[in-house]
Amino acid sequence: MRELSGGNQQKVVFAKWLAAKVGVLLLDEPTQGVDIAAKAALHRLIRDFAARGGGVALATSDFEELLALSDRVLSMQDGAFLASPALDRQRGAGLSEQALRRVLGG
Repeated sequence: MRELSGGNQQKVVFAKWLAAKVGVLLLDEPTQGVDIAAKAALHRLIRDFAARGGGVALATSDFEELLALSDRVLSMQDGAFLASPALDRQRGAGLSEQALRRVLGG
């Protein structure tokens, strides 16, 4: 695995988790440092996992990724929730990055 690119290493890690039939993925910056193609592939894997009923908790500093993968966003500071805007995927009315930054105080 050491010979693989960062994106391919990340896909192998995802494959191991999915093969173990986990019910929830806890992801911290899952696509940081990978190329655009690997990022798109990982996003597909995450969305497919969630579509099959899996739970996903995602921590990311990438607003584009946050908008692409989230149904709900929680912002915390010092152990307290600051904001929790819902991203309405069913009706196609999501938040823009600018609006999300405003809601989350950034």
